[in-house]
Amino acid sequence: MRPDRIVIGHLGERRGIADVLAVARTGVYVQIDHVGRAPQSGCQPEWQRARNVVALARAGHLGQILVSMDICANSLLHWNGGHGYDYLLRTFVPLLHEEGLTEADVRTILVDNPRRVLSW
Repeated sequence: MRPDRIVIGHLGERRGIADVLAVARTGVYVQIDHVGRAPQSGCQPEWQRARNVVALARAGHLGQILVSMDICANSLLHWNGGHGYDYLLRTFVPLLHEEGLTEADVRTILVDNPRRVLSW
């Protein structure tokens, strides 16, 4: 299978970017998950996750980045006190901008990359 048809998921908890860069260099999509998960739950701080995304983009892998929130429990929804689905746009995207990504970069990550990898 061509690498550009493969998504390697669950890379959101890498504290540094070295491992993720090694995966990205193979040409596959890299999926940064757990966006919105609180550090109290054992996840890394959100600013580190955003910095990892930006580091990937700056290393030439913008077209391979996917992000996800992994909302897999009712407790993560607003009506149960969680951060909800809008967290990605309301909180995480502004962090990406603060770390230096442009609106066009964010569009590539949130629109273009998923469209490309999910097309047949």
